[in-house]
Amino acid sequence: MMARIPLDKAIEQSGQTEREMLEKVRPILDFAATEIGLPVKGSYHSYVSLERDYPVYVVTAAPEFSLDAKLWCYLVIGCASYRGYFDYSKALQYAKNLQQVESVDVYVRGANAYSTLGWFDDPILPSMLRYGEVYLAELLFHELTHQKIYLNGDTDFNEALASAVAEIATGQWLEQQNENQNLQNADIGNYQQSLQMREDFDALIAVHKSRLLTLYNAVSAVELDSDALVENRAAKQALSEQLMTDYQALKSSKWKGDDRYDNWFNEPVNNARLSGISSYRENVAMFKAMYADCGNDFARFFESLKDKQVDEALAASCH
Repeated sequence: MMARIPLDKAIEQSGQTEREMLEKVRPILDFAATEIGLPVKGSYHSYVSLERDYPVYVVTAAPEFSLDAKLWCYLVIGCASYRGYFDYSKALQYAKNLQQVESVDVYVRGANAYSTLGWFDDPILPSMLRYGEVYLAELLFHELTHQKIYLNGDTDFNEALASAVAEIATGQWLEQQNENQNLQNADIGNYQQSLQMREDFDALIAVHKSRLLTLYNAVSAVELDSDALVENRAAKQALSEQLMTDYQALKSSKWKGDDRYDNWFNEPVNNARLSGISSYRENVAMFKAMYADCGNDFARFFESLKDKQVDEALAASCH
């Protein structure tokens, strides 16, 4: 990160729109440290201007008839269900080769941010600023949670925990901003609406995964010949079409035409995408319930998860 500059200098050198966003960073970090108990340390006090769209491109993969994500293992973080690249073309080439060699579903996406888990001082990046102040706050809370608690080798646990903390913290931050008249009630309402839509989306995906698992469990119990392979691929495609039908029904009825999830559904929904989204979303409700069980107290919540293995953390409760 040779182009790294201090945040104050970046604010001085930026145009109005970017400057206004950068000026929001320090108050958000202060809230993260004092109100949530997240370890800000030296992270996000500098800025790096990138010429590419995303700082990192992530490859995920899963078997054709399974939702179990492929794992890659690393020295520091253990095994994770993704492989990252700085170069988009290299990520695409790796995914293409993987698909050809292992006959798996693959997906490549850009990530707006990343965490080095406190090993280095992570910078603010242009991709973190492109969706507004509320998105920036939620993203910072998410990434800082990884520095607070990170269990090696369990992507699902780490990402769902960070997502849950980020959503709770963002709601509290919005309430504080409203009290200080920095934001309007509409901002809180819009965020609450977005959370409800996420829950609806999570439920939609859960139903689709349940249908797929019924198919995949039947497939795994037999040895497929060429005719059976064609038949099961057709069944898988039919379930994907059913998902699209269900999405359109949700959008037109409960969401009253709100199309903010159209971009997500415009790409094929394969097992790699499903395993990836599940890592971030599947256990969010569980962690929120655990937080409530801790009296809505982040200190107690984090303490209940601290220094535990994955199975212990999932079974943790407040006392």
